[in-house]
Amino acid sequence: MALLEELHAWGLPPLPVTSDAGYGEVPTFRLGLETRGLDYMTGVPSTASAQPAHAHPSLPAWSGRGRRPTRRRYPDRPTTVGELVLAAGQQACVDLIWRRGSRGLQRSRFVALPVRPAGLDHHEGRSWQGWHHHVTLVSAAHLFCTLERRRSRPWVPARR
Repeated sequence: MALLEELHAWGLPPLPVTSDAGYGEVPTFRLGLETRGLDYMTGVPSTASAQPAHAHPSLPAWSGRGRRPTRRRYPDRPTTVGELVLAAGQQACVDLIWRRGSRGLQRSRFVALPVRPAGLDHHEGRSWQGWHHHVTLVSAAHLFCTLERRRSRPWVPARR
């Protein structure tokens, strides 16, 4: 994001951003592009959660009891990008030659599929209780990984 901010500071016109799945699977990166109004195309793993492009969040119906709903939600649970690609069918696939390799042309089949990411809007850290639940679980996972790493190899003091 810092590089994009620097380009903006230079007064350069915004151009579409492309990235591989390494950036594409980071919801905060995609959200940063969206909040800046940048067009982008990114790879995502087939296991990433998403809603179809035509899905729109709406306020759930109020039951008449308790607080009125204030957060918009998608009516259906998110699915995976892989399932959305399969649902699009073979007609959505495009054969592309993307470079010349030592063994000839390198080609693959690609699908350009607009989706609505199921990322930060579904993140439980948006509420006080959810944030503490998330941080507690992450801390426990970090402790587990640290203990496993220390158990698998003996401790050696750092050299000075």
